[in-house]
Amino acid sequence: MEENNKTQIATFGNGCFWCTEAVFQQLVGVEEVTSGYSGGYVENFTYDKSGAFDKPIVTALEPFTNFFEAENYHRAYYKNHSSQPYCYFVIKPKMDKLKKFFADVLKK
Repeated sequence: MEENNKTQIATFGNGCFWCTEAVFQQLVGVEEVTSGYSGGYVENFTYDKSGAFDKPIVTALEPFTNFFEAENYHRAYYKNHSSQPYCYFVIKPKMDKLKKFFADVLKK
């Protein structure tokens, strides 16, 4: 079988990128994970701007258009802050489950 060494890009839209980033960083074959924001109507969106909405946020399935990288303090958040309460109570159980059920596809 011929190996395909071509790098490809996958884009995932979801809620908490701290959780998603932590999982994808552990998967064999994933070279880079970039968390950020996509869509919406605010240019150069940041986490701080997310509190400026006075209406409920609705998740829509739309074509991928724009992307704004998350601020530096969000990058590798779980790796750098695993003892923070949110990380410990929300992300750690997901990581434990990942290790239990998908150990064969995790980086060593």
